[in-house]
Amino acid sequence: MVMYALPILGLVPALISQAIRKPASYGRLWQTLTQQSLPELGFTLLLFLILAVLIGYCTYMAWDMAQSFYRTWHCSRLRKQKEEGYGIVLLSHGLVGRLIDNLGRHNCLWLPRQAIADIAWHRMREEGAKRSYWVNRTRICYVSAKGKKHWLTLEGRIVDLGYSNHGHTDDRTDRALYAVLVKWWKGRSPQ
Repeated sequence: MVMYALPILGLVPALISQAIRKPASYGRLWQTLTQQSLPELGFTLLLFLILAVLIGYCTYMAWDMAQSFYRTWHCSRLRKQKEEGYGIVLLSHGLVGRLIDNLGRHNCLWLPRQAIADIAWHRMREEGAKRSYWVNRTRICYVSAKGKKHWLTLEGRIVDLGYSNHGHTDDRTDRALYAVLVKWWKGRSPQ
């Protein structure tokens, strides 16, 4: 998050400082732009457009990661108070969830039962802060309204199944989540 925020946090104060200390420099820039030929002006504007797109992308990514960080922090606070604000609910006709990680731009999930094509137990590599490691996760294959298949990976820490150890995820919580989801999907009542 900080890496994406650095260009914004560095550029905006620099532009403001430049405007306060040397306001004539912006007048010289405008004068230089108006004196350029049409191809030079087009190339200069293209460079400014590329810079604006890169800054916009950095801003979007920093904001998205800040929201994800806030949700993770909020979930940690709730768990310390022995409260749950994130997890999934299995209904007879679908799955509803409030997840810690983003799904696209949102952290809420609604998945109808008939859209689920498969639920799999999947071994995958996850990157941690200091090292990467192999983990097993529950993956749901679902068919979108446009007919495309997508995979959604769920972690056992999103639900409290009695195996959690202070919010730490291990194979027991993930395997228990997988077992509950498979029973629900195959038509048996959830636990």
